[in-house]
Amino acid sequence: MTIDLQVHLLPSLVSEEQLRGGVAVVIDVLRASTTITQALASGATAVVPTATVAESHAAAAAISGFSQSSSDSPVPPDVRAKAGVILGGERSGTLIPGFDLDNSPMKYTSSIVAGKTVVFTTTNGTQALLKCRLAARTLVGCFSNLHAVIALLANDSRPIHLVCAGTDGIVSTDDALCAGAIATGVWAARNWPKWHGDELRLVMDLFTCRCQPMREVVNTLRESHGGRNLISLGLEADIDRAARWDLFRLVPEFDLATRRLQPATDVPAEPKQILMVPRE
Repeated sequence: MTIDLQVHLLPSLVSEEQLRGGVAVVIDVLRASTTITQALASGATAVVPTATVAESHAAAAAISGFSQSSSDSPVPPDVRAKAGVILGGERSGTLIPGFDLDNSPMKYTSSIVAGKTVVFTTTNGTQALLKCRLAARTLVGCFSNLHAVIALLANDSRPIHLVCAGTDGIVSTDDALCAGAIATGVWAARNWPKWHGDELRLVMDLFTCRCQPMREVVNTLRESHGGRNLISLGLEADIDRAARWDLFRLVPEFDLATRRLQPATDVPAEPKQILMVPRE
C-alpha cells in the first residue's frame, strides 16, 4: 500500500486542477493558519478569507448590509460593530489601515471576536487558501491544531495535498516544518505505508532532524524567512505562540459555497497523540 500524500512547498507549484477531488491542508504557520485557528477557537462565528483589501471591504459591506460608494470604500466602524463584523489581516506583516486587527493570533481573544464574523486577508495565507477552491475538502493546519489535523487525515482515502503558503513567494522553513509534522503523523497513523515524492521526503526529514530531539521548534521558526521578518517587526511573541503544539482540538474548514471558514464537525473529541511534543 502506498500513501497518496503530496507536499507543495509553494501555492505556485501546484495547479488548482491538481487539487480537484483531494483534501487540501493549507499551512501558513507564521501566521495566518495559526490566527485563523485561534479566532475560531475564541468563538468567532466564521472567518471569511479574501485575496485583497478591496475584497475585504466588499465582504464586510455585504455582511453588514452597507451600500458602498465604491468597490473599496470601507464600512464605517460603527456599522461593522453593529453587524458583528471585524476586519483582520496584514500587508507586509503590519496592520492594514482602517482594519480592526492585524495578523497576531494573540489579538483574537474571545472578548474581541466571540460571536463575530472575521473578514480576513493576508499577504500569503489567504492567497494559498483560495488557491484550493477545487479541492473536495480544504482544511487549515498549524502546530496549534496539529494532532486534530492528523486525526482528520488518518482515515481519509482521498489524495492529500499539504499546501505551504511560503513567504512572499519564497519557500519558508516554518511551513515546511509543519508539513513534515503532519505528514509524519499521518504516515505513522496509517502504520507506515510506502510513500514517494522528493518534497515529502524533504519535509519529513526536516521535521525528524529539527523536532524529534524535542527542542528545536521555536528556534527553527525564528530562523525561517517568515520568522526573521516578524523579529524585524518586533513580533517575536507571535513566533513563540505559533510554535506551541495542540492548543486546540479544532480544524478550520473552508466551505466554498459560503466562502467561510468554520470548525470541521468531525474532529475526534480526543485526537490520538502520535508525535512526541517538543520541549518549549
